[in-house]
Amino acid sequence: MLTIFGRLSKKEGERLYPPAHALSRAVVEDIEYAGYNIPAGWYMVIFSGITHRMPEIYKEPDSFDPDRFAPPREEDKKYPYSLIGFGGGAHSCIGVEFANMEMKIILSTLLQNYDWTVTPTIAEISPVRKPFSTQKKLKATFAPLNPLHGGVPVGWGG
Repeated sequence: MLTIFGRLSKKEGERLYPPAHALSRAVVEDIEYAGYNIPAGWYMVIFSGITHRMPEIYKEPDSFDPDRFAPPREEDKKYPYSLIGFGGGAHSCIGVEFANMEMKIILSTLLQNYDWTVTPTIAEISPVRKPFSTQKKLKATFAPLNPLHGGVPVGWGG
């Protein structure tokens, strides 16, 4: 069973790295939005990679903060469709439940079978002023907890 923190972390991962970076929708009737007239028949593209990082919706949008989805904050509930990594409404991704199950299985397998090390440590890089350039310098190493898995650390990153 995935803990509350695990569920919140999964949502935060979806927000920061949405599986669908763009969603397109047909405009079915003329609308006005932010002073713009959008006629029926046009297509609109919504970039979740941008909307998920809007400071109007999410406080400190470039930070990994799973608590933003927990009460009382629940930042994703301020506006409808604030979290759209898998789409939303009638047109949400048909595979969302499969993807969620996959994430749970992969995460639980990694947590049960590997010792994780991330370098440099948070103490060595704090405070992180440029998260994306710092992210490129992080290296995660997974060492099997069970010697039967080969005993050779699996490196990821660079």
